[in-house]
Amino acid sequence: MDAAKYFIILILALETAYISVVFAEEFQVYQEPEVNATEGDRTRLGCAFNTSSGRVGIGSFKWYRVRSDGKRSEVSNETHPAGVVISDQFRTNKDASLYLLHPHTYDSGVYYCEVELLSAGRRTGNGTVLAVYQRSKENQDSRSSAHGFDPALLPWIIRLSCLFIFFAVVSLCLFQAKQVERLHEMQTELAKAHRSRRHRRSPH
Repeated sequence: MDAAKYFIILILALETAYISVVFAEEFQVYQEPEVNATEGDRTRLGCAFNTSSGRVGIGSFKWYRVRSDGKRSEVSNETHPAGVVISDQFRTNKDASLYLLHPHTYDSGVYYCEVELLSAGRRTGNGTVLAVYQRSKENQDSRSSAHGFDPALLPWIIRLSCLFIFFAVVSLCLFQAKQVERLHEMQTELAKAHRSRRHRRSPH
């Protein structure tokens, strides 16, 4: 009995020592303190971390947004319907960045990056203040031009379209009138031919 008791105590001591060694590893999470973005532009919220051993191992990360009322909500495609993408270089480059695909002004706020490693526990960055500004008219025009369309051309496009429709309708009316005239001429010629045949057949 004493041997079994000592064996259990030894196992517990070894487990305690193992856990102490594993979780003795330290790591830090770093965030960009401030990010300014324009409404509609893909925006990166940078987050990186390092470990004392240089290894990552098993881990994951999340992003949270703290609103003005102090409530915290996890950032996801549900909270941001326009879409979010997380970095795929978590283990390779210790990158835990977040990308907002089409941010709006109401997405402005403080964002926190939380990294959790099996070997070191959980850490949260100091937060990133995101400020999303409305797109100016000049930027809207330049963005439209970059996509191959200049809004200044819209009135001319409408005028040319109206002219095209007008000439198309006039041409169609003239064509139909010509067809009616041609049909009338054919009917007249047939009537003359019919009278001529009757005249030849009638006795003198």
